[in-house]
Amino acid sequence: MNHSQRLARAQTENFGHVLLACARRLDELAQARVNARRSGPPLARPSVMRLVPFLDDRAGVRPADLARRLDVSKQAINQALAPLLAAGLVNLDPDPSDGRALLAKLTPAGVAAFQLGLDTLASFDVLLAARMSSPSFETTFRGLRQILALLHDPAFEQAPPVSTRKPRSPRSAQARS
Repeated sequence: MNHSQRLARAQTENFGHVLLACARRLDELAQARVNARRSGPPLARPSVMRLVPFLDDRAGVRPADLARRLDVSKQAINQALAPLLAAGLVNLDPDPSDGRALLAKLTPAGVAAFQLGLDTLASFDVLLAARMSSPSFETTFRGLRQILALLHDPAFEQAPPVSTRKPRSPRSAQARS
């Protein structure tokens, strides 16, 4: 087995890699479906979609805080907000606690677009449950919710790294000499 084959096999056997690949593919499919269902220019793009979970229609969020949360520049946030502002999905309103700052808030049209995204993801739930069998899907979903809770546990975040490399057997070490 050559290096490329070993790497491909390791990727398919790595839970984290498979989970990330599933998330990327689901994101791609959702973006394409949302863009197809919306009128106007496509807005569901990776840079824009990363913002959506942090926006709401109540309190709003400062663009500088978005930049910090997403670990990108304020300029990148402004570029990602621009199409949402132009489409009327987001407003930048003055921050009542600091007149110099602005808050990004979803407009009613933005809430509707966000709901379209959630509905799109829910439609994938139905498709996956039908293809996998509902009990298998429910078990997987329950497991993923449990994993998500564990990943948010500070104890998990601070756990020391664990080596996944298998120690070389004396025989393989001798073969290399």
